[in-house]
Amino acid sequence: FDSPLFLLAVILVMIFLFILFILMATDLFQHRLLRVPFRFFHSLRTQFKRVPRFLLFLLLVGLAVMIIGTVLMVMFSVLIAFLGIAGVLGPLVAVITGLVVMLLILLILEAILTFPRLSIPAMVAENRGAVRSLGRSFQLVVKNYWRLFGICLLFDIIMIFGSYLFQTAASLPEMLFGLSDQIGQSGFPSLLQIKGILVSFSAAVFQMLFSLGVNTVLFFNQKIKWEGYGATLFAEEMMRETAAGKKVTVDR
Repeated sequence: FDSPLFLLAVILVMIFLFILFILMATDLFQHRLLRVPFRFFHSLRTQFKRVPRFLLFLLLVGLAVMIIGTVLMVMFSVLIAFLGIAGVLGPLVAVITGLVVMLLILLILEAILTFPRLSIPAMVAENRGAVRSLGRSFQLVVKNYWRLFGICLLFDIIMIFGSYLFQTAASLPEMLFGLSDQIGQSGFPSLLQIKGILVSFSAAVFQMLFSLGVNTVLFFNQKIKWEGYGATLFAEEMMRETAAGKKVTVDR
C-alpha cells in the first residue's frame, strides 16, 4: 500500500470516478429538466464511454487557462514593477494596485471561461466530442454573450459566497464551544483533519453540482431560444434513446 504505483492507481481511479460523476450528474439534470425518466445503469454505460473525451476537454481548457493566465500575470506584473521602479506608485498604492490587478485578471478569466461553459451539457445531450463540444458551446454563447457572462458571473459569486457560508457554519461549533481544544487535548486531533476534509469535499461537490445545474439550464435555454428546438421534441428523443438503450445523436 506504500508503493508509489498503488498511490498513482488510486489517484487515477478517483479522477475517473469524479469525471463519471460529473457526466452522470449532468445527464440527471437534463432528464429532470425535460421531465424524462432517468435510468441509472443506462446513464452509467453511456457516460462511461465519454470519460476519455471529457479528459481531453479538461486538458484543452486547462492548457488554455494556464497560458492565458500566465500571459496576463506577466503583463500586469511587469507593468506594476515598472511603475514601482519609476516611483509612480508608493508602497500602499502598489499593494492596492496589485489587488485590483488580481481581481481584473480573475474577471478576464471569467469572461474567457464563459465561452466553454456549455461544453459539458453539449457533450452529454448531443453526444459530441471534446473539440466539437467546445465549438458548440462557443456557437451558443456568442449569440448572447453579455447576458450569459452576467448570469455566470452572478451565479459564480453566489456559489462562492454560499460555499464560504457553509464552511463558516461548519466551523462555528469549534469557535463557540472550543471543541478544537477539547478534541486536541483528548488525543484525537485527526478528527479535526477528517472533519475539515469532509467539509471541504462537501463544499466542492456543492459548487460543482450548482455550476452543472446552471450550465444545463443555460444550454437548453440557448438551444431553444436560438434554434427553435423545443424542449418537448428533445424530451421525446431522449425517451426514445432511453427505451432503445442507446444514445440518439442530436446534431442540429
